Amino acid sequence: MEIIRTQQTIARTLENIGNLYKDEFNEAILNFEDKFINDSHQALSMRRITDESTIEMQRLLTRKGFSLIRQGNNHEIWKHPNLKKVTSLPRHKKLSTFVIASIQKDIEDAIQ
Repeated sequence: MEIIRTQQTIARTLENIGNLYKDEFNEAILNFEDKFINDSHQALSMRRITDESTIEMQRLLTRKGFSLIRQGNNHEIWKHPNLKKVTSLPRHKKLSTFVIASIQKDIEDAIQ
């Protein structure tokens, strides 16, 4: 009998705790869903931005003082007088955010 009472007491205690924190749990779940949806929309908009980014990057590199050294089948090789290394620009229609960030870092290094 005592075991049954203990189980009922534990069940009631857990139910009371659940009721106390139910609103906070629901709010946390809704906030997570909102953040997930917003992050997804930002990722989609970033893909849209990069649709024409090869041409945009060519223009940006030229404006920042880079010169086109050569073209391969899939990439263009750019060089800035202030940098020892070359910058590779893929000639795909879409550039990944990683590639864009890498090129932007090269531009920042060249300007400094």
